[in-house]
Amino acid sequence: NGSKTAIQGTNLIKVYYGKAETDISKSGSATVNAGEEIEYTITVTNTGYMPATVTVRDELQGTTYVEGSAKVAGTSIEPTITTKAITDAEGNTTTHQVLTWTVELEAASDSTKEVTKTIKFKAKSPNDAFGKDIENTANIVETVEGETKVVDSSNKVTTDVNEVTVKYNEYVEGQKGSDLNI
Repeated sequence: NGSKTAIQGTNLIKVYYGKAETDISKSGSATVNAGEEIEYTITVTNTGYMPATVTVRDELQGTTYVEGSAKVAGTSIEPTITTKAITDAEGNTTTHQVLTWTVELEAASDSTKEVTKTIKFKAKSPNDAFGKDIENTANIVETVEGETKVVDSSNKVTTDVNEVTVKYNEYVEGQKGSDLNI
Protein backbone atom coordinates (compact mmCIF):
# COMPACT_ATOMS: atom_id res chain seq x y z
CA ASN A 1 0.00 0.00 0.00
CA GLY A 2 3.03 2.22 -0.28
CA SER A 3 3.56 2.77 3.45
CA LYS A 4 6.84 1.98 5.17
CA THR A 5 7.21 0.50 8.61
CA ALA A 6 10.26 1.17 10.74
CA ILE A 7 11.33 -1.60 13.14
CA GLN A 8 13.18 -0.57 16.25
CA GLY A 9 15.18 -2.87 18.54
CA THR A 10 15.23 -5.83 16.15
CA ASN A 11 16.71 -9.08 17.45
CA LEU A 12 18.08 -11.66 15.10
CA ILE A 13 17.32 -15.24 16.01
CA LYS A 14 18.99 -18.02 14.07
CA VAL A 15 16.77 -21.04 13.67
CA TYR A 16 18.44 -24.26 12.70
CA TYR A 17 16.52 -27.14 11.29
CA GLY A 18 17.51 -30.41 9.83
CA LYS A 19 18.67 -33.65 11.28
CA ALA A 20 21.61 -35.22 12.99
CA GLU A 21 24.40 -36.22 10.60
CA THR A 22 26.26 -39.08 12.23
CA ASP A 23 29.36 -41.00 11.21
CA ILE A 24 31.37 -43.86 12.68
CA SER A 25 35.00 -44.92 12.31
CA LYS A 26 37.18 -47.50 13.99
CA SER A 27 40.86 -48.15 14.67
CA GLY A 28 42.69 -50.94 16.44
CA SER A 29 45.99 -52.60 17.17
CA ALA A 30 47.79 -53.43 13.92
CA THR A 31 49.64 -56.47 15.25
CA VAL A 32 49.39 -58.69 18.34
CA ASN A 33 50.70 -62.05 19.49
CA ALA A 34 48.20 -64.89 19.86
CA GLY A 35 46.37 -64.61 23.17
CA GLU A 36 47.12 -60.90 23.58
CA GLU A 37 44.59 -58.08 23.80
CA ILE A 38 43.61 -55.92 20.83
CA GLU A 39 42.85 -52.30 21.70
CA TYR A 40 39.95 -50.83 19.70
CA THR A 41 38.73 -47.23 19.42
CA ILE A 42 35.33 -46.44 17.89
CA THR A 43 34.66 -42.77 17.09
CA VAL A 44 31.09 -41.52 16.57
CA THR A 45 30.55 -38.04 15.19
CA ASN A 46 27.61 -35.67 14.70
CA THR A 47 27.95 -32.78 12.23
CA GLY A 48 24.21 -32.03 12.11
CA TYR A 49 22.39 -29.26 13.93
CA MET A 50 20.21 -31.70 15.87
CA PRO A 51 21.34 -33.87 18.79
CA ALA A 52 21.48 -37.63 18.28
CA THR A 53 21.21 -40.74 20.39
CA VAL A 54 22.98 -43.51 18.52
CA THR A 55 23.23 -47.22 19.17
CA VAL A 56 26.71 -48.53 18.44
CA ARG A 57 27.04 -52.27 17.87
CA ASP A 58 30.26 -54.23 17.46
CA GLU A 59 30.15 -57.94 16.64
CA LEU A 60 33.38 -59.55 17.78
CA GLN A 61 34.45 -62.34 15.47
CA GLY A 62 37.20 -64.59 16.77
CA THR A 63 37.90 -62.47 19.85
CA THR A 64 36.47 -62.10 23.36
CA TYR A 65 35.61 -58.83 25.11
CA VAL A 66 37.86 -58.02 28.09
CA GLU A 67 35.46 -57.23 30.94
CA GLY A 68 35.94 -53.82 32.54
CA SER A 69 37.95 -52.41 29.63
CA ALA A 70 35.27 -50.20 27.99
CA LYS A 71 35.24 -46.42 28.29
CA VAL A 72 32.83 -44.04 26.56
CA ALA A 73 34.19 -40.48 26.41
CA GLY A 74 36.64 -41.42 29.18
CA THR A 75 34.02 -42.85 31.55
CA SER A 76 33.89 -46.58 32.33
CA ILE A 77 30.67 -47.87 30.77
CA GLU A 78 30.23 -51.58 30.14
CA PRO A 79 28.45 -52.56 26.93
CA THR A 80 25.37 -54.72 26.79
CA ILE A 81 26.73 -58.12 25.71
CA THR A 82 24.66 -60.61 23.72
CA THR A 83 25.68 -63.56 21.57
CA LYS A 84 25.01 -64.39 17.95
CA ALA A 85 25.35 -67.85 16.41
CA ILE A 86 26.79 -68.01 12.89
CA THR A 87 26.70 -71.16 10.74
CA ASP A 88 29.22 -71.35 7.88
CA ALA A 89 28.82 -73.12 4.51
CA GLU A 90 30.18 -76.38 5.96
CA GLY A 91 27.55 -76.37 8.72
CA ASN A 92 29.95 -75.37 11.52
CA THR A 93 28.37 -73.04 14.07
CA THR A 94 30.37 -70.47 16.03
CA THR A 95 29.13 -67.98 18.60
CA HIS A 96 30.22 -64.33 18.56
CA GLN A 97 29.85 -61.70 21.26
CA VAL A 98 27.88 -58.61 20.21
CA LEU A 99 28.70 -55.44 22.17
CA THR A 100 26.16 -52.58 22.25
CA TRP A 101 26.44 -49.03 23.64
CA THR A 102 24.00 -46.11 23.56
CA VAL A 103 25.83 -42.82 22.93
CA GLU A 104 24.38 -39.31 23.28
CA LEU A 105 25.80 -36.77 20.81
CA GLU A 106 25.07 -33.08 21.21
CA ALA A 107 24.12 -30.98 18.18
CA ALA A 108 26.82 -29.29 16.14
CA SER A 109 26.75 -25.48 15.89
CA ASP A 110 28.46 -22.62 14.11
CA SER A 111 31.24 -22.68 16.71
CA THR A 112 31.37 -26.48 17.12
CA LYS A 113 31.19 -27.95 13.64
CA GLU A 114 31.62 -31.51 14.85
CA VAL A 115 30.70 -33.30 18.09
CA THR A 116 32.71 -36.47 18.71
CA LYS A 117 32.70 -39.21 21.35
CA THR A 118 34.98 -42.23 21.53
CA ILE A 119 34.44 -45.75 22.77
CA LYS A 120 37.60 -47.60 23.77
CA PHE A 121 37.74 -51.27 24.71
CA LYS A 122 39.90 -54.38 24.54
CA ALA A 123 39.26 -57.81 23.05
CA LYS A 124 41.44 -60.88 23.62
CA SER A 125 42.70 -62.72 20.56
CA PRO A 126 42.49 -66.53 20.60
CA ASN A 127 45.52 -68.50 21.79
CA ASP A 128 45.53 -70.49 18.53
CA ALA A 129 45.28 -67.53 16.10
CA PHE A 130 48.93 -67.70 14.94
CA GLY A 131 49.38 -66.19 11.48
CA LYS A 132 45.70 -65.22 11.10
CA ASP A 133 44.09 -61.84 10.43
CA ILE A 134 41.29 -60.70 12.73
CA GLU A 135 38.86 -58.32 11.02
CA ASN A 136 36.36 -56.14 12.83
CA THR A 137 33.80 -53.46 11.95
CA ALA A 138 31.49 -51.37 14.15
CA ASN A 139 28.02 -50.15 13.16
CA ILE A 140 25.46 -47.53 14.08
CA VAL A 141 22.14 -49.37 14.16
CA GLU A 142 18.53 -48.46 14.72
CA THR A 143 15.57 -50.61 15.66
CA VAL A 144 12.21 -49.82 14.14
CA GLU A 145 9.19 -51.99 14.92
CA GLY A 146 11.40 -54.76 16.29
CA GLU A 147 13.70 -54.87 13.25
CA THR A 148 17.33 -53.78 13.66
CA LYS A 149 19.06 -52.33 10.63
CA VAL A 150 22.53 -50.91 10.04
CA VAL A 151 22.47 -47.14 9.49
CA ASP A 152 26.23 -46.65 9.04
CA SER A 153 29.32 -48.89 9.16
CA SER A 154 32.87 -48.06 10.13
CA ASN A 155 35.94 -48.93 8.15
CA LYS A 156 37.20 -52.51 8.52
CA VAL A 157 40.05 -52.91 11.02
CA THR A 158 42.48 -55.76 10.40
CA THR A 159 44.81 -57.00 13.13
CA ASP A 160 47.62 -59.37 12.17
CA VAL A 161 48.36 -62.11 14.70
CA ASN A 162 52.08 -62.87 14.65
CA GLU A 163 53.30 -66.31 13.77
CA VAL A 164 55.55 -67.94 16.30
CA THR A 165 58.83 -69.46 15.24
CA VAL A 166 60.26 -72.03 17.59
CA LYS A 167 63.92 -72.93 17.29
CA TYR A 168 65.33 -75.91 19.03
CA ASN A 169 68.50 -77.95 18.98
CA GLU A 170 68.65 -81.64 19.56
CA TYR A 171 71.32 -82.80 21.94
CA VAL A 172 72.59 -86.30 22.50
CA GLU A 173 73.24 -87.55 26.00
CA GLY A 174 76.88 -87.10 26.82
CA GLN A 175 77.38 -84.36 24.21
CA LYS A 176 79.76 -81.64 25.27
CA GLY A 177 79.88 -78.08 24.12
CA SER A 178 79.97 -74.46 25.27
CA ASP A 179 76.29 -73.90 24.38
CA LEU A 180 75.05 -76.72 26.59
CA ASN A 181 73.82 -75.76 29.99
CA ILE A 182 73.03 -79.15 31.49
